[in-house]
Amino acid sequence: MKKLISLLIVGILLSMIIFFESRVSMPAAIFTINGQIVPTVQGSYCWDGVLQSVCSDAPTPEIVWKEKEIEAVYVHPGDRVKLTFTRTPFENSINVANWSNDQENTAVLDGNYLVLPEKRGVYIYVVSAKWERGSSAFTFIVEVEGRDEAKNFT
Repeated sequence: MKKLISLLIVGILLSMIIFFESRVSMPAAIFTINGQIVPTVQGSYCWDGVLQSVCSDAPTPEIVWKEKEIEAVYVHPGDRVKLTFTRTPFENSINVANWSNDQENTAVLDGNYLVLPEKRGVYIYVVSAKWERGSSAFTFIVEVEGRDEAKNFT
């Protein structure tokens, strides 16, 4: 009888650990333009779980682009990207950088929106945020075309 109770207690404890570990998993990014989801690539992150903490470095955004890990999304000049996450990050912790020629340039947010450039070209963005258990970054790429040329997200 003691063995059965011990096994039951161990089973309950393992179930609780698995449940809590799944509740503290890293948030995902859900970025949209005109209601359509923008594909993202997971960037560098550090996250503290119940059973383990993990950090991972990712390639630079330009390497992600060159190795075609993600396709550019065709957009209109001045389109807005809505930045949301599956879990709310700390207030004022969202940062957006625009990468070009191996240089990082700060992009300006308007609330939870990133206003894309008016000028044609390929723009690589890295969005990072912080939560109680860590931080994470996400990369996406847009190609700004002429107002009548954008094929996607119109």
